Amino acid sequence: MAIPLLLFYVVTYTIGFFFQAAIVAGASERMNGGDPTVGSALRSASKRFGPLLLWGVIAGTVGLIIRSIEEKSELAGKIVMGLLGVAWSLATYFMVPVLVMEDEPVGSAFKRSWNLFKRRLDAHDGSAWRFRELSPWALGVSKVGGRTPSSALGSPGPGRPKAR
Repeated sequence: MAIPLLLFYVVTYTIGFFFQAAIVAGASERMNGGDPTVGSALRSASKRFGPLLLWGVIAGTVGLIIRSIEEKSELAGKIVMGLLGVAWSLATYFMVPVLVMEDEPVGSAFKRSWNLFKRRLDAHDGSAWRFRELSPWALGVSKVGGRTPSSALGSPGPGRPKAR
């Protein structure tokens, strides 16, 4: 059962990374003054398919390991693995853009992704930013319509003034 599940993880992660790479490539082309098309974005992503596939294997394996340990753990283990999953997500947040835009190999891209995230975090002093930006990830809650769940329900969220 583990091999088919791992294969499923790798395939779905790789497909997701490929299309994320196409979006990054298209956005990069546009920022550089070009006029990207779906075809040009997909061609740019396909040039980096090897590293994206390798990243899909690594991320899929890590994701499956974290999920497997979480499922077999008691509450404390679930919390620890949840925090580890959040740390992994944060450290790899910029992986696809680095793989595409900086043409880095996977190992270097991981280090660069982590350094970019740390620099972003260090650039924003203040607990309001940290709470607002990290709490949806820590809680495992995705944004709703581009807004955090609290703002989607009418609450402005921490550190945000109420609209008048």
